[in-house]
Amino acid sequence: MPMSATGNRSAGYTLTEILVVVFIMGLTAGSVVLSLPESRSGLHDEALAFAARMELAAQESVMTGEIVGVTVSEADYGFYRYRRGRWLAMGRDSSFAPARWSDGTAVFIEREGTALDNLAGSKDRPDRIIPAIRFEPIGAATPFSVILSDADEEFRITGDAAGTITFEERRDG
Repeated sequence: MPMSATGNRSAGYTLTEILVVVFIMGLTAGSVVLSLPESRSGLHDEALAFAARMELAAQESVMTGEIVGVTVSEADYGFYRYRRGRWLAMGRDSSFAPARWSDGTAVFIEREGTALDNLAGSKDRPDRIIPAIRFEPIGAATPFSVILSDADEEFRITGDAAGTITFEERRDG
């Protein structure tokens, strides 16, 4: 083995050198993780899920040839199918199971440009529920806008007469 002038071996790295390199790599990885954008909020996920379920309802109506209705209230929303002259809950299929809004979520509802307190119909009498948002088998739909907000964020889910659903994140400033 070659030896240096002082008589020490020159092959390899010392433990101290390896630890310094590992420490620098750790600092670099930590700074990268800290600079990543924040994860999405629960309200963001809830609004996206609502928009996706509305799109699914529109597609379900076209595929099955049946009118699909949606009720929306300040507390929850649900899906219905119009069959034999009645609105029937679609809750058996998990894709269309009723869902409650998270605590702290404020819901503002417009249908065809008019602000409404409630798009749910009569929940006291399930046989009289008339969903205010409807998706027709020909692809048409009731124009609507649902705004979900909390203290920090606001999201708007809209549907036009052609059944197109859009999702918009509204920011201050």
